[in-house]
Amino acid sequence: MRCVYPSCENTTRTRGLCHGHYQTMRSYVRAGQADVADLEDRGLMLPKGSGGTKVTTGHEAFLIGSGRRGLAGRCRRCGADVKPNTGDYCTRVCRQKDGA
Repeated sequence: MRCVYPSCENTTRTRGLCHGHYQTMRSYVRAGQADVADLEDRGLMLPKGSGGTKVTTGHEAFLIGSGRRGLAGRCRRCGADVKPNTGDYCTRVCRQKDGA
């Protein structure tokens, strides 16, 4: 599975994040610049227990108030990115073609 951080192609390790993005998120949370519940709500981190290395630049999406949202995963039919809280398909067309 791909890291849920926007534009990151690395594989996940913890809570939907690659190792580098997880470590960056932890440092922001510890410094009070980010909130775990907010990151989960915005899809920038998966809930605890959901499973999941190179560090990329531009970590401002983790900061409170950035408004940036992560990806929920991949479309079950075509493999395109799926936004958080939109289900398992990228579009209604893919959902219909898959018979869901």
